[in-house]
Amino acid sequence: MLTESRVVMLTDMKGFTAATSRQTREENARMLRLHDALLSPVIAAFGGQRIKTIGDAYLVIFAASTEALLCAVAIQDRLADHARRVVEGDRIEVRIALALGDVRLDRGDVFGEAVNLASRIEGLAESGEVWFSESIYWTLDRSRVPVEELGWRALPGLKEEVRLFRVARAVAVNEGDPPYAGIGLSLVAGLQPPDPGKLLRTRPRRRPAALASGALLRLAVLALVVLATGAAWWWLRLRLPRR
Repeated sequence: MLTESRVVMLTDMKGFTAATSRQTREENARMLRLHDALLSPVIAAFGGQRIKTIGDAYLVIFAASTEALLCAVAIQDRLADHARRVVEGDRIEVRIALALGDVRLDRGDVFGEAVNLASRIEGLAESGEVWFSESIYWTLDRSRVPVEELGWRALPGLKEEVRLFRVARAVAVNEGDPPYAGIGLSLVAGLQPPDPGKLLRTRPRRRPAALASGALLRLAVLALVVLATGAAWWWLRLRLPRR
């Protein structure tokens, strides 16, 4: 199977597991709808392909490092803007990790070392942050995204230490200034401010296109099997002598 070089982005919501243990099913569904409404339009604007969701987590791939990081900081700025408008219990905080490498797409999922590396980096990041691998650093347009080096870190499951970076936060001048100065969010044309009432009236999450197309293919195959079985039965019936 052919592999392709892609940027893998993983997002993870702060406190999701603890929240689900004390929430009703309806409250949990509401939180996931809010999470989707905040993240999905930003990911789509930067050309990200959401491969799958795992509870509160997103796995997204991009073709280029700069767009992937701009998307990540746009997400964080949008979440910060939303947090200013709601009570603490309705705030959504995520940590984001990215890695670049060869991956393979198979049946609506993605596999490869970049996925494993992003997952391990995510475990070190804090909510509101964007961490990434050295491979992204060397392919990034650093004139558009400010970065700071975190040094060499030991990651679970890896024999050698890995050099890591994160996007540098902007220095706030006024209260309520976006943490990343809107360097990504300003590029998203037509995106309205995150009005809490309107967000919850958006459509619930949809399955990724790759998964949906796979389901349609299975249904089509099943329909062909049913038609072929019916045709064979009629053919045998016509061939058998009548009594």
